[in-house]
Amino acid sequence: MKTAVMTGATGFLGGALLRELIAEDWFVYALCRRDSRRRHRLEGLDRIEIIETDLSSATVDTRITGCDAFFHLAWEGGRNSFDEQFENVGITLNCLRLAEKLGAKTFLCTGSQAEYGETREMITEETAVNPCTSYGAAKAAAYFLARDYAKQTNVSLLWTRVFSVYGEHDNPNSLIPCLCKSLRKTGSAQLTTDGTQMWNYLHETDAARALRLLVESGVEGVFNVASMESRPLREYVGMISDRISFGTEKSDVNLNVSVDKLHAVIGEWEKRQFEIAI
Repeated sequence: MKTAVMTGATGFLGGALLRELIAEDWFVYALCRRDSRRRHRLEGLDRIEIIETDLSSATVDTRITGCDAFFHLAWEGGRNSFDEQFENVGITLNCLRLAEKLGAKTFLCTGSQAEYGETREMITEETAVNPCTSYGAAKAAAYFLARDYAKQTNVSLLWTRVFSVYGEHDNPNSLIPCLCKSLRKTGSAQLTTDGTQMWNYLHETDAARALRLLVESGVEGVFNVASMESRPLREYVGMISDRISFGTEKSDVNLNVSVDKLHAVIGEWEKRQFEIAI
């Protein structure tokens, strides 16, 4: 049985990854803040041990007896809250130091498509990083610092730039839950953009599978994690309902992404077709 240490297990993608690891016979030490309001999401699960801790320190808990991989998904703060985002950079480096102390072979951290900023080209792992939010800048800063620190250790760094993930446990303030809420409440929904911007949606279970398979492959480096296919946003929206109308604004957001590098390493990871039940 492989053993993982994990942060962010009470979150959206973190919860999906936790369920994926448990299903694939991993044992997980879930690091959780003492004041976590979502700790109840971890109760009653098999093959996990909850460890209350402060992620701003890098203390080894004596209950952790092994660590094949360290999954760091915890990340807090508003997208343009500089102070909160800056704090995340230090926490990421503290977790990497902890992974080193625990003898972890791999440290996987979830970065974001926000690191790339606004670009019209097909996004690959070679696309220049040019974030335009504090969130994206903090993710990028954490990557460069973690990359340089990992070079001085025996820990392999896996940096995954995750694109749009959706699913049953999605944040209620995300686009799809908001559209569905409006449809249920009023029978219609409205977008401000014309919906022509390229988008990419990957189901939470498929995203979690990709993260696990990457760690089990033994590789390191940067990988985009997304669906194999990008589409105009209006196509996704049209599959939700024909009662959603569009505005006239042109969006600068582009999520047209290549996942060829990911596919070459882990093969197929996507099993869920895009489908939303209102």
